[in-house]
Amino acid sequence: MKKKICVFLFFVFCTLTFALNFSVFPTEFKIDGTKTTTQEASVINNTTEPLRVEIYAEEDPEYGKDYNLNSNIKVFPKTVSIKPGGTQKVRFRVKSDSRIKDGVNKSYLTFKEMPYEIKNTSKNKNATDIKTELKMITVLSIPVYSLGENINATADIKNVKLVEKKGIFNLSFDVTSKGNSPIYLIYELNVGSSFTSKGGIGNTARDGAKKLNVSFEGENGLQGKKANLKITDSKGKVYFNKTVTIYG
Repeated sequence: MKKKICVFLFFVFCTLTFALNFSVFPTEFKIDGTKTTTQEASVINNTTEPLRVEIYAEEDPEYGKDYNLNSNIKVFPKTVSIKPGGTQKVRFRVKSDSRIKDGVNKSYLTFKEMPYEIKNTSKNKNATDIKTELKMITVLSIPVYSLGENINATADIKNVKLVEKKGIFNLSFDVTSKGNSPIYLIYELNVGSSFTSKGGIGNTARDGAKKLNVSFEGENGLQGKKANLKITDSKGKVYFNKTVTIYG
């Protein structure tokens, strides 16, 4: 049974990967913001046709203009041509300056397929029906984090609500970051000896307020029961640890 499950998951992963015209690895960069560094990404053509891809830095709306790296990122080359099934290396340099040395700053490195010209063709000179050939294009954005000095990750959590309907739980809350870094939060839920669950929730804002929620599968019929809910960061620092009521 385990072998069958593994094969199925591998098939799903391959299907999702090759549904895109190209892939990019790695899928995230975390760099030293105190010095200028050069990074490398691989762009893989998943099709049987040649591709052209342009690469550029893009702002993350949650970080805004004050904490992005756009003006510090230089990509070379800015456009690549990739043969069918081939791989092309792309390098980019992130220049350090006093503005980005403190805390965490972020931009996206966006890879956008350059589509072929769309052509309209008709069956004959007198035909009124026009056939349009359309081509799906792929756009991928890879986060680039600059980790500077004096990183301060603190946050307050309030308005926690835990709901269960037909065995599906939804956990939601408001979180306000007071430092200069996003925090990846993890929940741990214990309903006595009946049910235990643990998993990732997501990132807080770099600073300011944000609403987070996560859904996960559990046991049915736990409405009205008490549960211990603990929310920590990836290093184990506790931000919330209280008994809550499960609503329906």
